Amino acid sequence: MENAVSWDKCLFIRPDGTEQASSNIPTAPWIEQGKLLPCEPFPYTPELIHRKVMLLLFANQLRAREGNGYTILMGDLTKAGRNALPGEEDLLKGLQENGIPNGLKQCAQCGEWRGECFDTLGPLIVRVHCVCENDNLCAACLKPLYGRKLNANYYSESDRKIWHVPGFHAIDHKCPQAVESFTSPKSSGSIQ
Repeated sequence: MENAVSWDKCLFIRPDGTEQASSNIPTAPWIEQGKLLPCEPFPYTPELIHRKVMLLLFANQLRAREGNGYTILMGDLTKAGRNALPGEEDLLKGLQENGIPNGLKQCAQCGEWRGECFDTLGPLIVRVHCVCENDNLCAACLKPLYGRKLNANYYSESDRKIWHVPGFHAIDHKCPQAVESFTSPKSSGSIQ
C-alpha cells in the first residue's frame, strides 16, 4: 500500500497478510517516568523542562483515558525462540538422565542451568540464562534492574519449566536518586 504510513496514519497487517490503513494509531498503554536515571546529569535547559512537563501531561491524560488498573503488559510470548536449524532437533530434543532438557549445562558459579534447548511448552529453541548472566544494570546506580536478566529465560527446577523475564520488569527498579531528582529540580542546575 503506497503512502499508507505517515505522521497521522498507520498500517495494520493481519496474520493472513492483508493490510488495512488507519488513522486510529495505537498509543502506548503505559508511561513510566522518574525511576531510571541516565549515567550523568543533563543540563536543566528550558527545552528539557518543557519536555518533562509535556511527558507528565501526556502520562496523566493516558492514565485518565485508560482507566486505573486495567492496563496489561505482556512480554515476548515466544520467549525469543527460534526454529531448529538442520541437525539441532536430534541434538536438543528430549531430556538428560537427570530430567533437565538437552542442551542445558549447569553453571559452575551459581548452579543454575544455561544454554539452548527446546522450550518446555512449545516447539521453539530458546536461550536459557542462569542468574550469573544478569548484566542489566541501572546506568545511574549500577545496581541490577531486576533479579534476573531482562528479556531472557531461565529454567526452574522446581516446576521443570522455562520462564521468560519480560523487559518491563525494569520499571520495578527503584534507583535511590530517582525519586527526588524527577520530582523537583536541583539547585545545581542539572536534571536527571
